[in-house]
Formats: sequence, C-alpha cells, structure tokens
Amino acid sequence: MSTLILLRHGQSLWNLKNLFTGWVDVPLSPKGIEETIAA
Repeated sequence: MSTLILLRHGQSLWNLKNLFTGWVDVPLSPKGIEETIAA
C-alpha cells in the first residue's frame, strides 16, 4: 500500500496579492509565519 502525503505552504506576501510565484522565493506573510509555527 502506498502513502500519500499532502502539504500546503504558509501564506506568502504574493498570495495576498493573488500573484503566481513560479520559481521566485517569496517571503511568508505574518499569517504564513503563524501557520508554519502552528503546523
């Protein structure tokens, strides 16, 4: 049996602007930092 693990990144500054990041490393927003700590 296989195992599937799904991950989601924390909110980034570009997520707030509804921009596609592609290969650009965009910093997390304050909310994204909180989400990361809580995970």
